Amino acid sequence: MLIYPSRTTILDTIVPMMLARRTTDTARSADGACTAHLWGLACTAANTASGLACTVVDLDTRQVVGSPILAAAEGLLARLAGRRLRGFGLASSVRGELLTSIGDASEEETVRAVAEGSLKDRPTADDSCAAMVFDSRGRLYMSVKYTHMAELGVTSWEGNTLEDSASIDTWIDRLEAGIPSAHTWALAMTQDHTRNRAVLQRINQPLRQR
Repeated sequence: MLIYPSRTTILDTIVPMMLARRTTDTARSADGACTAHLWGLACTAANTASGLACTVVDLDTRQVVGSPILAAAEGLLARLAGRRLRGFGLASSVRGELLTSIGDASEEETVRAVAEGSLKDRPTADDSCAAMVFDSRGRLYMSVKYTHMAELGVTSWEGNTLEDSASIDTWIDRLEAGIPSAHTWALAMTQDHTRNRAVLQRINQPLRQR
């Protein structure tokens, strides 16, 4: 039986580690906002954060044919060769607003701003650092903290990306739009072909088109 790191281990140890490393690299690099950290999780027990590997991904799609996330994953998998991965993580610098509820008016307004390209100009938007972990069961764990307002602390939440057909449709749509987090989700799904066979059939089509 495949043992996954516990919820507590992910949210209290792994995700804070991802946030810290991302925040440090962004502060050191002038082009940090153009990159992301892709993590592979080959944790071997429920209570340990060992078995982690990270690589920096250049999100400039002009430099890579297809998905930069998928291209970077090849090297990450090579570093973890011989180990069974439980999932993948992504840490990035973003400018936006925290949303902890789905389907309310604030979410619709923010999504509209994203579509119009005006989110960065909203008075409530600010620089932040986000880290998310997807495991091969479809679980999502995510934490976000504002870069310049440390006093607000970290906001964390979790969800099930395979909860129902609507959830799956949402991630497929994001995958087709080329969103890096959706490509990270797709990578996690590939780590359990038996469990995720139906979802992988849907994932493969947009991936082949990139």
